[in-house]
Amino acid sequence: MKNRANRLINSNSPYLRQHAYNPVDWYEWGDEAFEKAVKEDKPIFLSIGYSTCHWCHVMAHESFENDEIANYMNENFVCIKVDRELRPDIDSVYMRVCYMMNSSCGWPLTAFLTPDRDPFYMGTYFPPVSRMGQIGLPDLLRNIIQYWNNSRDEINKVVNSVKSNLNRTNKLDILDTNKQNSEFDEEFFHSVYSELETMYDSINGGFGYERKFPTPHHLRYLMRYSKIFNDKKSLEMVLFTLKKMRFGGIYDHIGSGFHRYTIEPKFLVPHYEKMLYDQAGLLLAYSEAFQVSKDKLFSRTIHEMINYLKTQMLSPEGGFYSAEDADSDGEEGSFYLWTAEQIKEILGNDATKFMEIYHVETDGNFIPELGGNNKKLNILHLKENVFEDENIAKFIDSCILRLSQVRQKRVRPMTDKKILADWNGFIIAAIAKAAFVLNNEEYIDLAKKVADFVLGNLLKRDGMLWHAYFEGKNSVDGMLDDYAFLVYGLIELYMASSEINYLNEAVILTEKAIELFYDKEQGAFFKTSELTETVLLRPKEIDDSAMPSGNSIMFSNLLRLGKLIDRKDFFEYALNTTYYYQSIMGNNTSGYTEFLSNLFWIRKSSSETVIAGKKNNTTYPGILEIFRTFFLPLNLLIYLDEKREIDKIAPWVKNLTLQKDKTLVYYCQNKTCKIPVDTREGLISAIAEEGDS
Repeated sequence: MKNRANRLINSNSPYLRQHAYNPVDWYEWGDEAFEKAVKEDKPIFLSIGYSTCHWCHVMAHESFENDEIANYMNENFVCIKVDRELRPDIDSVYMRVCYMMNSSCGWPLTAFLTPDRDPFYMGTYFPPVSRMGQIGLPDLLRNIIQYWNNSRDEINKVVNSVKSNLNRTNKLDILDTNKQNSEFDEEFFHSVYSELETMYDSINGGFGYERKFPTPHHLRYLMRYSKIFNDKKSLEMVLFTLKKMRFGGIYDHIGSGFHRYTIEPKFLVPHYEKMLYDQAGLLLAYSEAFQVSKDKLFSRTIHEMINYLKTQMLSPEGGFYSAEDADSDGEEGSFYLWTAEQIKEILGNDATKFMEIYHVETDGNFIPELGGNNKKLNILHLKENVFEDENIAKFIDSCILRLSQVRQKRVRPMTDKKILADWNGFIIAAIAKAAFVLNNEEYIDLAKKVADFVLGNLLKRDGMLWHAYFEGKNSVDGMLDDYAFLVYGLIELYMASSEINYLNEAVILTEKAIELFYDKEQGAFFKTSELTETVLLRPKEIDDSAMPSGNSIMFSNLLRLGKLIDRKDFFEYALNTTYYYQSIMGNNTSGYTEFLSNLFWIRKSSSETVIAGKKNNTTYPGILEIFRTFFLPLNLLIYLDEKREIDKIAPWVKNLTLQKDKTLVYYCQNKTCKIPVDTREGLISAIAEEGDS
């Protein structure tokens, strides 16, 4: 018999609604729960997860749906569920504490708090019974209650230690602004490359030798390093890795899109969830790699990924959903795996050739040692670029279409349909970049549609952002990442579309972000504003992990807008941010590759290119094609037309002239422009003189 719904049934989070029929008496994060804990003198059981988290599902089925365990939790604890994607501020703080207390952490994040929100014990997944040296949840719950009842002084000592350590890691004792970025010299960039080279897996691609994550910001750093220092090996690392990912099981060869990571080093056996931010980061990487290499495998990948996003992740209103689950029909990956017999039945005479191409085995290649089972299942994967042969490419497309039609009849993984401002900003940037590189108006229209949705539905009348939108309702005040990534997307969209309204919005949102999040004492940006709830402390995140940090993206925005529209105050905020990074990041430079990619804007010469003329001028498309063709990571595009609206936002272009029937191109450095050129050859020559081509 199904349990009656608990209070999570009314949540604005799809993840919390997944727990609405647990027998656990769940509360959402808020005063009601903490007031109950104070009144009844009970500890808090806090569980943080997200809707596409496999081990969150496992712990829910094993423990939170168990009446006996739930009854003990309800009797002795006040139980709170948090969606880490809806409240990344809460997750950020308690995850930081978890790493203080344990050697590793992850989701589900399990925390025990005092009624004052102070953590005193942290962990992740706990099984329903103690086994193999790991304590089970029921035994842990009993130990915590005994600890709570008999050792309150000890708990207070733990709490005080946690608070002291948190404050120490969040605030620098000394911020040295006298270094003037002296440590960020040319040798420093070489040392970052050396660290990545040490981590690089030359056999399988990617970084590290166990689990493999996409880490597109590593790849984008290496592309910039290769370009700026004319280094071939760093580019080879990038192109090899992108090919290995595209060939491997981490890529969905039937429906496209990349899975979260692989549980082994070959990019073969994935953890099957698909996250919007992974698609965004990888779209950017494949787009830039196509500019560099002109490899049609990369352009094919871009088209397939955007088709996946349009057909599976785009809401009817115009925003992108957050993620697709790893599980379907109660089992991880079952939607994506095939037996040889299934393929033979669907493809008939074409099966043998297809199975050879995709390495399908009669006994299955998804073996137990790699997280599989004995059901003779196969992960489709390639070992080489088979698409170079047009006939084979057409054959594959025909087979994939038939397999896709059958797969659509399977139980599809659940889609997390909340729409997040930051993740949508990131995907706007990625689609706009792809649209520009591939000269695809349809993709520009898609990026504009998403941007217009976010600006129309997550932007408040007072100019502040909401973080989330779900079923027509907004929730949670916007955080740094929401402003940073949306501005990032709007800048890319302006440069792809030339539509100045997106640039205007980017400037306004940047000014608001500085007002809300900038740390006037030490530089860089807090994750939350002073207007929102502070949980233990205002976190400040600078490391680039699964996604680039809001600080790294904000750093990029400030530098690019500062140069684009000559805002010296923006540039100064960016410079102060580098002092903070320099003082805190230590020797693990590979954890900050998005920030370091943008640091090239300060340490190396950059350029601004003003394209002056009407789009219907005969030479306009050819001129613009130069910027689609060349990878120019330190160049900004500015569009000047007869309306001259750009003069208001970027006054430095006022003195640049237009000609009625001709497209002029001003190639500038630090707002000092060369004599304009009006031919492709002249532009190529101007760029080449600066060593950019």
